[in-house]
Amino acid sequence: LPGCNINTAQYIRPNTKPNINYYTNEIHERLNNKEPYNIKIFDLDIYKYYNVSQEEHSILPEFIDSLNEKNYDAEVEKELTPQYKLIIEFSDAKYIINAYNDTLVSLYPWDGFYDEDVISMEEVSD
Repeated sequence: LPGCNINTAQYIRPNTKPNINYYTNEIHERLNNKEPYNIKIFDLDIYKYYNVSQEEHSILPEFIDSLNEKNYDAEVEKELTPQYKLIIEFSDAKYIINAYNDTLVSLYPWDGFYDEDVISMEEVSD
């Protein structure tokens, strides 16, 4: 179209995720930079949100620190649905952790481009 000048190169992204824990690393970096955040739990059985108190926010960095590369060797079966969601809100980004059962979660940003990080909770300390 004449007069239309769209730079399509800015919309091109690689097709594969840079690493298996890409979104986990994004959150970890934000935590290391001491960015403030809020955590909410969304109970899918009763469709209700619960705020997590600031005193309990340590669960997030402790969880991330307890993971290793083997934890990312997991898959979510198509028929599985989350039991609840943890919503992590930074000032400019929102992340979701889907909890499918006691041993399987996934993590992704609200507006992510890549596949979610799928995490096995087996051998992760409480």
